[in-house]
Amino acid sequence: MDGRGPYGLACQNCAKGKVKCIAMPDGDGCQRCHRLKKPCHPSHGVRKRESQHFQSPLIEEMDAKLDSVLSLLQSVYLQPSSPNGQAQQYKRKASTPELSSPTQPARTSVSESTYILPPGPLTSPDIVDAEGALNRFREEVLRFCPFLYLPPGLTARQLQQERPFLFETILSVMTRSVQEKMNWSKRIKSTIAHSMVMENESNIDLLLGLLVYACWSQDHYLKRMPTLTRIVELAVSVVMDLNLNKPPPPDAHRLTELGGGNDPNWTRKGPKIRTAEEKRAVLGCFFVSSIISSYFYQMDAMRWTLQMEEDLGSLAASPEWPGDAALAVHVRLQLLAENARKLRDEHGTKPVHIPFFLKSFRFELEAIRNSIPPDLQKDDTILSQLHYVELSIHETAFTANVIPHSINTNNPIGPDAVDCMWHSLLAIKSWDTIYRRMPPDDHTRWSIIQWIHLSRAVVTLYRLSTHPAPDWNRDAVYKTLNIVDVFTHIRASFDQLVPNPGGPFPNDFWAHGWLLGRAIATWLHAPGRLHPPNTDEPTAWAQTSSSHNGEQVLPTWNPPAPALQPQPIQESLQFTNPAWMDGLGLPPGDPTGGMHQAAGLHPTGQMHF
Repeated sequence: MDGRGPYGLACQNCAKGKVKCIAMPDGDGCQRCHRLKKPCHPSHGVRKRESQHFQSPLIEEMDAKLDSVLSLLQSVYLQPSSPNGQAQQYKRKASTPELSSPTQPARTSVSESTYILPPGPLTSPDIVDAEGALNRFREEVLRFCPFLYLPPGLTARQLQQERPFLFETILSVMTRSVQEKMNWSKRIKSTIAHSMVMENESNIDLLLGLLVYACWSQDHYLKRMPTLTRIVELAVSVVMDLNLNKPPPPDAHRLTELGGGNDPNWTRKGPKIRTAEEKRAVLGCFFVSSIISSYFYQMDAMRWTLQMEEDLGSLAASPEWPGDAALAVHVRLQLLAENARKLRDEHGTKPVHIPFFLKSFRFELEAIRNSIPPDLQKDDTILSQLHYVELSIHETAFTANVIPHSINTNNPIGPDAVDCMWHSLLAIKSWDTIYRRMPPDDHTRWSIIQWIHLSRAVVTLYRLSTHPAPDWNRDAVYKTLNIVDVFTHIRASFDQLVPNPGGPFPNDFWAHGWLLGRAIATWLHAPGRLHPPNTDEPTAWAQTSSSHNGEQVLPTWNPPAPALQPQPIQESLQFTNPAWMDGLGLPPGDPTGGMHQAAGLHPTGQMHF
């Protein structure tokens, strides 16, 4: 008799009879075969079951499509890099080396994490090569928010290797095509999600790229929602992760502070030497977060720290390029506006004491004005920020916005409030003077900072022009700065941005800005919206005016019947309200469609001026 098989393997007879196979004590066959006096042969293997296929044709079709997509992705990833910016494998630096200059190579990092950027288009009709886009950004665009220094000799290939995400964001903001901007938006946000959520990365490349995207992407207009607040909050989180805003406290009590474990070579790290690039980035992050938080009211500004104060002084004392001195002035001015907001918020719903509030902030504003370097005293971007902060301070002390049903609009607001509103008007007029001498092409280079300047100026001017208080002279406002003239100039500036006037409507971002300008002008000129006053008769306000620091101040007013009829305040210019934009003929989610009728565009798609 043959020997028994392994445990659990029945002999041939027992397997055929489907009965239990029990081996003999001596191991010679099984008990059943011994009892039946049959030869006991072990089985040679386990019977293989026939595989069952329950896969439906739909699943097979989906599997085939998935295989084709995977093969396409692999072919894209394996393509060699090219100057046109094909998707390629990048190496993110775990540390924060500075950008290299032609004479100084970049400092490398010891530890690196590698990932692949998602595929997407890198070219557009307006960007023929990355080198040209980089040069235009460096020479024409960056001065409007100079938180970044790109050395003149830095090439696009160098930037792509050292700061891949920053390189991509620069290319994304330099295209004028609406469709390209939307494609870039998906690509950039996919990279952000992969880097910050999946890989938990925080580095200077991500920080600079986030700030560039927040300042120049126009994503809030394309998406018709304030998406920039989340982008800026992500930038602030990177600053926190890198400890750029402040060093770790001396009483840090993480377990890693106890030592290096079993590593005999472990030593406690000393203070990190901060680079100029990091100082610019953290100051730029504060600047952008402060002004965006004051506009969208959906986030808090980045908190100012002593470390940032030291960085500001260091950058102003030893500028590496003219943008460093300009950034220092911008940040110093915005910090003043932020402090005014904080002081107002500390009062809660109680009104502030206007004279006391304005006295200190006017003094500080004048000190900053006098400290501006001589070569920047005629810089329009600096002067625009100066007048914006002046307007912000007075609007913070007493706003011209009237909330319906919250106060009695028939009551006088008092001489302090009148003085505050009048200084707001003077600040807007000074800003308008700066705006009118800017070339129209500058609109295409503006950062979100300048657009917020424009928005606050025109919205506040509208409120001043229609404020219902009996001791506020709307006729004098109209004579000082005519809101219709302001919008007419803005519309004329946008008209010059449209390529090929009279031709087919282009897929150009600034053509859509032209449509928005025309739609707002149509809204403003609607019957009954504004009625110009009788300018032939002198006003009682002009007869009782006084002087304050060489400027005309109008503290009191006993008006006749107002000639400028205000509309309900809830109809004010709500640029961040999608419902208000829909009222102009702008459908949700589409920055182009629906604007044609509101802007006077011919039904055939031709632009008529």
